[in-house]
Amino acid sequence: MGGELVSSSIFLMCVIDLLRNVLYSIRPSACLGAALFATAAYQQVLDTEAIVIFFSVFSGSACCFIINDIHDREKDLLNGKERPIATGALGLKQARISAWFFGGVYLAMSFRLGAFHLLIFSITMFIFLVYPIVNNRYGLLSNLLVAVSVCLSFIYGAGQVLQHDKILWITILATFFLIIGREIMLDGLDSKGDQAVGKKSIYIKYGEKKTIWIVIGWYVLGSTPLMFLLIESYSFAISLTLIALLAALWIPLIVSISYRKINWMLFNIRTSHLFFALIIMILFIR
Repeated sequence: MGGELVSSSIFLMCVIDLLRNVLYSIRPSACLGAALFATAAYQQVLDTEAIVIFFSVFSGSACCFIINDIHDREKDLLNGKERPIATGALGLKQARISAWFFGGVYLAMSFRLGAFHLLIFSITMFIFLVYPIVNNRYGLLSNLLVAVSVCLSFIYGAGQVLQHDKILWITILATFFLIIGREIMLDGLDSKGDQAVGKKSIYIKYGEKKTIWIVIGWYVLGSTPLMFLLIESYSFAISLTLIALLAALWIPLIVSISYRKINWMLFNIRTSHLFFALIIMILFIR
């Protein structure tokens, strides 16, 4: 009896440890963000289809992160990232099974939603499989692929609403440019590992000072559609949110560049979460 209890306890601990490592690997906050982008684009929160869209995009994002971590094991260690797959805490076999599981959920739910969503599923899965190869060689191209993937989550959620929703299109365009700027900063934080694998990221090619101006350029491109939306003034709530959105984008950048004791890349990556939360708010109240 005592032996059975010990065996059961060990088994339970192994399962908990496995789930913890899988959860760490999928970046729950990032998956949640992508799922909320899609749900906000759909706009109907309590609809059954909205729930399917939410879990579908969450699962697709989880699959993407695990695939990426499988390919980036050595680079993650060089960058000091103790991710479970890189350290071996989550074995390759377990990681691959997890990727298949989340990918299967994404496929099943896309099938449930229809042909349009299956098409987006196919495009995103192609990007997920190609990205790790591209990411270890080309900086800007990998940044573009991430931006496209994020924007596809909006499109996945919107479905047929997309074709006549101006606010949604403008939001997608702004997000596309701003994600590129954010990814360039993320590459800057991973420069040690990128140099080791021969990746030509913007930060490695041009250095920190020029990277600042390149990020500012992408921020300007991303802010321009939002300024257009602000001028249109669809409603007071949207206008107020847009002002907060632009402030959340530019104030951290200006402060972190001016006060050089701050790691401006890490600072802006962290503060960008507020920006994306406001994007979701705009889409829900539109």
